[in-house]
Amino acid sequence: VSSGQFLVNVMRGEYDGVKVTNDLSAIVLNLGQKGSSDGDGSLPLEIMQRGEFEPKYNAPLDLLEDEYPVLPLSIYGAVALAHPAENVNGSSDKDFFIYKFERGMGGLSGLSFDEGQFSVVGYVTQGADFIDQVETGDTIEKVVVISGADRLKQQQQQQQREVRRRGRGKGE
Repeated sequence: VSSGQFLVNVMRGEYDGVKVTNDLSAIVLNLGQKGSSDGDGSLPLEIMQRGEFEPKYNAPLDLLEDEYPVLPLSIYGAVALAHPAENVNGSSDKDFFIYKFERGMGGLSGLSFDEGQFSVVGYVTQGADFIDQVETGDTIEKVVVISGADRLKQQQQQQQREVRRRGRGKGE
């Protein structure tokens, strides 16, 4: 659901021309009212747990119980969906951040204190050295899908909307 919505947003051009905020730990992109959401602006928190067949929805992972994500946040350049202001167990359908994780920011295990709390949709794989040069107020010129767009189907988009409707407010 999360990655599919992110891909749809990129294909719609929702991130083109948007200004970013840069803080110590992340580059944040907050669309606010700019986006053309099909819903109320939130998705279920969706995290695929290592060793499980299906993702966990609407509840963070518990690292103390050995619940680790397949796509960890504790990597420099992780792209994750932000939480809607009113729902820490959800994901924004538009707002995301690029995490600037450094091992020194983590706990004794070397993992981020936020590990298992956000829906990670991918990673910056080229140009990661550019991340530290981004400043607050810089504008994203254009975001493009280089590969994989052919795997997103209209039927999948409809299923995503249905999962959002069913998944709201239920912890699993």
